[in-house]
Amino acid sequence: MADSGYAFGALFAGLLTDMLNVNWAIGLVALLPLSAGRLAAIRLNETLPSLTKQTQK
Repeated sequence: MADSGYAFGALFAGLLTDMLNVNWAIGLVALLPLSAGRLAAIRLNETLPSLTKQTQK
């Protein structure tokens, strides 16, 4: 079940290629991780201490 994203991704890419042409399918598939990364960068909080803060000694 953990690797089902590979299968669903391949099916999605195949469906896009059938509905559109290959260039559009590659572009749309490339936008999915880009949008997921941007959404994660906006919505998720950083868990590591900031590198810009100076540590007290």
